[in-house]
Amino acid sequence: MNKKTVKTRPELILVTDYKERFIWFECGRSFTHSLAEGIIKILNKLDKDSCQPIIFYIKGIGGDFYAFVKLAHAIERLKSSVVFIAFDFVKSGCFLITQSGKKCLAMADTKFTFHQAVDFLPKNEIMSQKKYLEGYSRLKQVDSLQFWIFTRKGTPVRLISDLFEQEATISTQEAIKLGLVENVYDEIDFRKDKKRAEEMARVKYKF
Repeated sequence: MNKKTVKTRPELILVTDYKERFIWFECGRSFTHSLAEGIIKILNKLDKDSCQPIIFYIKGIGGDFYAFVKLAHAIERLKSSVVFIAFDFVKSGCFLITQSGKKCLAMADTKFTFHQAVDFLPKNEIMSQKKYLEGYSRLKQVDSLQFWIFTRKGTPVRLISDLFEQEATISTQEAIKLGLVENVYDEIDFRKDKKRAEEMARVKYKF
């Protein structure tokens, strides 16, 4: 008797309901430029269809900082406002990108994690002093930009600086107090859109 193969949930889920104007994004792997470009195409299509707000549900880890910046710039060029809804957890770049929309809301139990920039040496590459200093300078530049993005809305600046340096994880209520999240999102609306997103994801990814 053949056993039925059970497919696991994919690391990446990206589905869109064009009628209800929401994007559902779960990112369990590193965010890349190709991912940014795919999301930008979706945003541009939604923006072309209407100037009504776009709801962007997001959960995930970080990735390429410059890919997140590319997405942030695209969001700022839209006629439609983008409202981020953070759920479960948003770490590093996925936390950072929530600051690029008109506002960020979150589910009550969401966790937000700051993360400083990191770099990796190619295999077998030797680190010289020059390369070390160049890499250090690049990482400091990225972290300075991250800090600036978080403090455009967030305050007090000194506390955000400390949390960023500690790579702290904070709750939704703490994020609200810091001005990084506006409010808790409605549970009923979330569950309704989550159900629809699950249906679309199962068709698209066949799990």
